[in-house]
Amino acid sequence: MAQGNERKTRVLESLYGEVALGAQGLLAAAAGPDMQTFVGGLTRVRTVNPDTEDGVEFGMILPRTIETDVNTITLVPTVRWTAISTTTADNTVTWKCDYTYANPALTPNVAAGTTTKFVDVRTLTPSVSTLTGHEYRQHLVTAFPAFHFPTANCAPSMLVMGNVRISSVSTCGNSLIGILGVGLSYLSGPSGTSSITP
Repeated sequence: MAQGNERKTRVLESLYGEVALGAQGLLAAAAGPDMQTFVGGLTRVRTVNPDTEDGVEFGMILPRTIETDVNTITLVPTVRWTAISTTTADNTVTWKCDYTYANPALTPNVAAGTTTKFVDVRTLTPSVSTLTGHEYRQHLVTAFPAFHFPTANCAPSMLVMGNVRISSVSTCGNSLIGILGVGLSYLSGPSGTSSITP
């Protein structure tokens, strides 16, 4: 394997391993999803209702191993989800993600345009997932559109925070879809990486 490919693999493994969060440990968003037993009571998942746009809050610190020999950092938020009972074919699931980010600072930075102030909240919406009737117990991953910022604005331990929630335009039933976790993937790297597959 060429040295460039080895580096690309290392970046992806590090990011996938360090910025994925299980939903059980995440705070409920304002509308607060319920906890439902799953897989024979082995674990519980947070189930969400489209009517109230339930979701979870997250905060993820970018690992220091992120490579910065590119002009732009490109990140893709993902939501991992499942159905806790049989779904109805042609019903839909649509997600939303609000996010912001900032670099850390030991003392307040008064400079104009400082990267240590959280940017205005932005919202991402992925393509609609049309159910087939076979989503029960499936480990499904939906990727949001990528967001980008100049590498010069990225510092070790940058914090990305926000919420992931089910959209009210979803036509699936209430308390049917469970959030398993959320994550951030590094979409493009110095070796031309283009993958969001865990």
